[in-house]
Amino acid sequence: MFDEGSKVLPVLITQPRRLATRTVAERVAFEMEEKIGDFVDYATSAHKKLASSAKIVFKLDSIVLDELTIDRRLSNYSCLIIDEAHERTISIDVILGLIKELQQIRKGFKVIVTSASLDGKLFEQYFKEKVFKVSGRLFPVDIIYAPLNQESDMVRKIEKVIKKDILISNSQLKDQYKGDVLVFCTGVDDINFLCSIF
Repeated sequence: MFDEGSKVLPVLITQPRRLATRTVAERVAFEMEEKIGDFVDYATSAHKKLASSAKIVFKLDSIVLDELTIDRRLSNYSCLIIDEAHERTISIDVILGLIKELQQIRKGFKVIVTSASLDGKLFEQYFKEKVFKVSGRLFPVDIIYAPLNQESDMVRKIEKVIKKDILISNSQLKDQYKGDVLVFCTGVDDINFLCSIF
């Protein structure tokens, strides 16, 4: 954040998904021991009203793109962080094109692009800026495959896996391992069902 005149402008952070916009904002507020909707706030298509006191603002990338078409200077913000640029939504790609022009209009406007997998050299060439690489934390992971019993009906097979195999595997793994079990589910209904059991 920096002072433009007498006003401290907030930092704007893009997110590619609506759920991530809310949950990341909530997590940042929690880590800062702040209440969401005060120092930290977010905007999605379902939640657009921002607190005037917000200094860290998370917005869905499509909303940021809409804002850029109205105000090419992003005058209400001191810095733009494009998070998860590797998601490669149309909005993120267009924003990346527009912010090069924005940096010419507003000298000193800071732009940070984060990505888990995009080629840093391409960004260096495009923005004519140095790319910094920050390594993530790695944790040991054991991958264990459990064979599926033969079921003729795919729906019954999926239900059986979710309602029985995952629960059995989880209880067996808890005896052998300390830590968490990561389960990939086919949709939100399956996720909610598993959450209700655990």
